[in-house]
Amino acid sequence: MKKYPVIKTNFIPRGFKHCEIAYIVDFTFDGEENYLVGDDVEIKKAYLTYIKKEMLQLVDSLLVLYRPMIMGNNDMDFIALKDNTDIPKLKSTIDKLLVEATQFTKETMDISASLIYGMIMLEDREPTMLKANRVGDLLVESDEYKNNRLRPQGVLEKESLSYVTPYSEFRTSIYNKQDS
Repeated sequence: MKKYPVIKTNFIPRGFKHCEIAYIVDFTFDGEENYLVGDDVEIKKAYLTYIKKEMLQLVDSLLVLYRPMIMGNNDMDFIALKDNTDIPKLKSTIDKLLVEATQFTKETMDISASLIYGMIMLEDREPTMLKANRVGDLLVESDEYKNNRLRPQGVLEKESLSYVTPYSEFRTSIYNKQDS
């Protein structure tokens, strides 16, 4: 019987159940130290935090049909989607977000995403009787998570960049609002 990588969370939102198998998407930003150089390191840190959350929110709002839910645990935030998800559409949405984030960070980081079919469990509960033999490794320790990373494909024209907030816009409008 197939075992699924497990993500443990403190709370499961409405529409999902303990031990439910769903598509799980998360975004990883490796090499942040390469981006965080120069005079405005604080603003760049705030920008990275902002776009990490924004990318999850964009997947949530662009794929409403598949009932996405943003969840988290102590280590990471991720989005879970029901199993009726249109995978080609999801992959193209993720790719567009990855390309935009890569371009806006001047290609100084390795930004990737994972798209895994995994099991969502509450941290303090045992697996249900029917799903107990399908429990695999923790998500971040699983081979699927390490080996199945989605990377940005190609470059978008400036006119096509429309989802992720550009650094220049963040710096002039959003960051200044947070200070006041």
